[in-house]
Amino acid sequence: MFNVKAKVRAGIKFRREFAYWSIVESIILTLVVIIIAEIAHPRDPFFIQTPFPWIWFAPVMMALAYGFVPGLISVIVIALFFDLQSAETGLSTTGERLYLLGGFLITILCAEFHTLWRKRIRRAQQYSEYANDNLESLSKAYYATVISHDKLERYLINKPATLRGAFHELKVLLDSEDRKITPKLAENFLSLLAYYCSVEVASFYPAKGRKVQTQAIATLGKTSPLNFKDPLIKQACEEEEILYFDIHTLAEETQSQYLLAVPMKNSEGQWLGLIVVESIPFVAYTYETFQIMAILVGYFANTVTQTQRSYPMQQKFPDMPDKFAYEFDKLKQIQLSVNIDATLMAIYFLPQARREMLIDEYMLIKRGTDYTWQVTKDNTIIVFMLMPFTPRLGLQGYIARLDSWFSEKHGIAFGRDTVKYNYHHLSENKPEALLLQLMDACYES
Repeated sequence: MFNVKAKVRAGIKFRREFAYWSIVESIILTLVVIIIAEIAHPRDPFFIQTPFPWIWFAPVMMALAYGFVPGLISVIVIALFFDLQSAETGLSTTGERLYLLGGFLITILCAEFHTLWRKRIRRAQQYSEYANDNLESLSKAYYATVISHDKLERYLINKPATLRGAFHELKVLLDSEDRKITPKLAENFLSLLAYYCSVEVASFYPAKGRKVQTQAIATLGKTSPLNFKDPLIKQACEEEEILYFDIHTLAEETQSQYLLAVPMKNSEGQWLGLIVVESIPFVAYTYETFQIMAILVGYFANTVTQTQRSYPMQQKFPDMPDKFAYEFDKLKQIQLSVNIDATLMAIYFLPQARREMLIDEYMLIKRGTDYTWQVTKDNTIIVFMLMPFTPRLGLQGYIARLDSWFSEKHGIAFGRDTVKYNYHHLSENKPEALLLQLMDACYES
């Protein structure tokens, strides 16, 4: 049995959520340290008379590893044992309080350090995951284009339809089906796999969460019921990647009634379904076919997710492109959990003879990571720019570059003549309010 990676997610999961076991670990570790101190230094187990109070390593370690609450619990345990031994130490009440206060303050300082770096790590992780999701979506779209224009049109001359055209038809159908995976949509996607991957018998099983449903919503050819105990299906669900049987496994005892199992996941790791292939021509049973199928399934899953996520914004702004609405919503969700830098900029092209040419040239020099939406309002063309990972300093540099470009090439003072701009950071207000403010700002420019 061989695996084909459908997706590789970048980054390391650093986030350690506070849980019950961290409290238990804090108590146990503190008790162990106290016992060791009692054995190693019985006359002064709290190291009051020594140059350094080694017993405070327990709360410091807990605060650095898990934060304030486990560190505080460790301090409380030490304080309880300290109270039991206070008669033997000979410290006054004031000295005892100062000793405990010093340890408590050190623990708070370490907990603040933990919180600060935890936020920074979460922020960096969100940056990495967002960039990785976009890179994966871009690579799938690029590979789909390569398949359509290089391979298919060269070898399948009798099939003039392009892959992008087929996906466009699926998207139109998705819009007409209330942006849900319906039997009709699933049947059309299986037909697409049959067209480009020569699949003969296959089934489309929807999924809720990571649980695959037992009833197929669409089939191609004469299929059999899904057997969850089948080794191919079981391993595909566990490893979350496309699996197929190779000729080298035919002599083994473990066999499968299926040839291919393709989990349908979007770039965020969300399951949408499972494609099970039972029959495919021998000449098409190649590694390249499996790669193409994995790309098509992933591209379809991303298209469905993007269309569904963009729906709330498109209800209020019907002309907004799917990609713009999807990225807007995704960035706003990240903004709610992590203070990520993202900016919404509006460039207003006022009426003039060269306006269309200016817009076309500007679209060629814009940053590749930005998303655009062009709107016409009262004879003014507004180009909205959604700019991920753009803090205030980066935005000022971008504005300076545009000012230099407009001035040197067209003799236009950017922001003062017939090309004006305004912007907001996503942390300032709700997305809908930001768009409406920038639309209304064209009258104030």
